[in-house]
Amino acid sequence: MTPETRYSTFDTETGEFMEVLPMNEIADMIKYKFERERERNESLLERNEELKNGIFKDRTIAQLNEQLEDFKRGFPITAEQQEAINRWVEQHEKVHKGGHGCSGGKYSYIFTPTGIGTFASIKCTCGASFDFSDDI
Repeated sequence: MTPETRYSTFDTETGEFMEVLPMNEIADMIKYKFERERERNESLLERNEELKNGIFKDRTIAQLNEQLEDFKRGFPITAEQQEAINRWVEQHEKVHKGGHGCSGGKYSYIFTPTGIGTFASIKCTCGASFDFSDDI
């Protein structure tokens, strides 16, 4: 039997003879179906990559927005550093009450840029200070 040979088969449900396609036509249909599935898979992989990049962008935007909120305070102080400063001030106030500076300014924030980063601290008018530059 050659690939172009056509033959029939009996369909028991309908009780009729059916013509069966030649092998080369069946092979062509299989190739076509395979090629469509391959293209679909490639398209899905590209879309998946786009979605991953989109999620990365969303995360990056969220991180940048968080940094922007940190800088809106007027000082480059993160939320975690501000919490540590607040705890230090609270403990310091228990020991050293009063003693406000000019116009009520009891605490000074000091930022010193260096070649390896920025040294940051808060200093009370009594002379006590707290370094919070570890994360800057």
